[in-house]
Amino acid sequence: MKKVMVTGASGLLGGDIADTFETNGYQVRRLMGRRDVNLLSAQAVLDCVNEFKPDFVVHAAGYRDLDELERREREGFAANTMSTRNIAQACRQTGCMMMYISSDTVFDGEKATGYHEFDTPCPVNIYGKSKLAAEQVVSSSLDKYFIVRTAILFGYKGHRENNFIFHIMDELKAGRSVCASRNQVCNPTYTADLAEAIMRLSETKWYGIYHITNSGIASRYELSLKVAELAGLDTGLIREADSSDIKTARRAKNTTFHSLAWPAVFDEELPCWKDALARCMEACKNMV
Repeated sequence: MKKVMVTGASGLLGGDIADTFETNGYQVRRLMGRRDVNLLSAQAVLDCVNEFKPDFVVHAAGYRDLDELERREREGFAANTMSTRNIAQACRQTGCMMMYISSDTVFDGEKATGYHEFDTPCPVNIYGKSKLAAEQVVSSSLDKYFIVRTAILFGYKGHRENNFIFHIMDELKAGRSVCASRNQVCNPTYTADLAEAIMRLSETKWYGIYHITNSGIASRYELSLKVAELAGLDTGLIREADSSDIKTARRAKNTTFHSLAWPAVFDEELPCWKDALARCMEACKNMV
């Protein structure tokens, strides 16, 4: 039985990644947070990997509050870059493969068409810079690695207070409006679909960088409207906004992807985000 270690397994994506591998017969070690292992300690990470002896490590943990990171740059690079360095070095010393979950925030959003894997990154905020630095650590440390860049994620796991879907539903049910940006466009992605893609990719030896998202394009505003519609809630409470009016950190305007690597290996694309959201919302009904 193959062994997989998943960091950030208490989170939105990490939970789905761990479940997907486990459902498919893998032995999974879930690292839920600092209580399991301090990712900022190189020795603690190495000891953890040596103890479990995974065939594969999926690093999905990280610090994702873009606005807070503008005020806490040091902590951001520690959580997103140094933790990745420690895992990459542990994988190098033990010979196991690694997959790093990165982000569309490594791009500046100024390209008119979708970004492919060979476009040059140019992040516009601290979060994006820390993710790009982490990518560079992985690619310079290892030969056997995958870097998966993805976009805004939705799902029904993780911490409810930080969950995009539950936040919208809770606010609308309370009769409060929700502001969502119309000027940020990307490929919204269902964590369950992404987790399945990650598992499939890990079973190949086609190492490198991948852009993996659901197909289709939407703004945060359009995504929020669809959540309200599918939940049967008042779409009139979803208010259009400019990201600069409601956020501190600069946001890239258009980080849509045009993947070259994924279809080259699997000759397909992931389902449309609207279909994925409908499936996700159906699952959410059992958790409301």
